[in-house]
Amino acid sequence: MSRKWERMVEKNQKKIGDQRKKRGLPNIKSSDGSLKIKGRSWIFPGLLALVGIFFALTGSTGSMSSLLYQITIGLYLLLALYHFFVRRPHLTISKNQLSWRTYTGEKITSASDIMSISISHREAIITLKDLKTRKSFSKFVHLYPMNELNEALQSFATANRVQLVSQLKE
Repeated sequence: MSRKWERMVEKNQKKIGDQRKKRGLPNIKSSDGSLKIKGRSWIFPGLLALVGIFFALTGSTGSMSSLLYQITIGLYLLLALYHFFVRRPHLTISKNQLSWRTYTGEKITSASDIMSISISHREAIITLKDLKTRKSFSKFVHLYPMNELNEALQSFATANRVQLVSQLKE
């Protein structure tokens, strides 16, 4: 397939996916077969909420600064809600690459750059070949569904011949 045709197909799939989303129907699985597993971060939103509550408890007494102070408190709490419900961490598993969200953007790595994948009931760790980068997907910190994540990473590792270290008890 030519690249122009692929772009047109992707554009139309996105358009149809948006229409189905508006109607409340499930999205059609993408043609590349990627799987997106979403977690939920609670540490940073909890920290933002605590800062908002701290500001609320140590409020000022001035009239104009009181209004701005209340707006600041409300914005901290809204930012905490945004990070908890909207900006969720995720791991996308494609045929030959993994991608995940970081605070600086999307990190994409191919299967040839992965040295090993270690899975257990509590976390999955992806170690890259540069030996400096280790990415952890945790049940406690990011609230990932570990059964689904482990199954997807196992199939990814076997399909791409990546070393898999399993600490699961069968």
